[in-house]
Amino acid sequence: MHLTAIGKPLTPGWRSRLLRKTLLMMQFTAILMLAGCLQLSAATFGQEISMSRKQATLAEVFLDIHHQTGYFFYYDEALIQKARRVDISVKGVSLDKVLEICFLQQPLQYVIDKQVIIVTAKQVPRPGADTAGIPITGKVVNEADEPISNATITVKPGGMMAMSDEAGNFLIPGVQKNATLEISSVGYLTRRVGIVNAQKLLISLKRTENKLDEVQVIAYGTSSKRYNTGTVSKV
Repeated sequence: MHLTAIGKPLTPGWRSRLLRKTLLMMQFTAILMLAGCLQLSAATFGQEISMSRKQATLAEVFLDIHHQTGYFFYYDEALIQKARRVDISVKGVSLDKVLEICFLQQPLQYVIDKQVIIVTAKQVPRPGADTAGIPITGKVVNEADEPISNATITVKPGGMMAMSDEAGNFLIPGVQKNATLEISSVGYLTRRVGIVNAQKLLISLKRTENKLDEVQVIAYGTSSKRYNTGTVSKV
């Protein structure tokens, strides 16, 4: 007697084939679920923040921010434990505003590097130095006023760093008024800007000139050193 499925006899080895098909379906389902989670994460990334907490630790607030924005926090746990607790009640506000509330009168400072918020101890000023650190915001663009993402902004002296986001914007808290910003990006000339006040800076970078891209006239048209592999004589 042969077992049948939908009117057809089951051939030898049908159990192993059924098991393989079942495993393949499970793997395919897992991939679809993972893709759905990634799409959900991308959809929620960057949305405005809403929360209401009383006497919450910074670690608790950071976890809320991560769940709502996708940003990660990097910090020393022992350092965070020394911070004061936070009372916060906001609805539909930006990440910058929430961080401003969290770090108000805290012995801490932070910089944003892509999707990571790095929290460190607030720098103690040298005796006689100007103690009035100011937050510096700005935007990095090219000569066509197009935003430059992933540009590196370094504070000198001090070494604090931040990177511009996709819109070219950046934020560096607690910068001394006599400091200088050094802005650099691949393919652009490095620029230095002095800090005068707390107004938002608009920083334009010029592209680097590469001798490989100089235009040369050849017998059948124009080319450049980068793409020309033949012999070219200059007149």
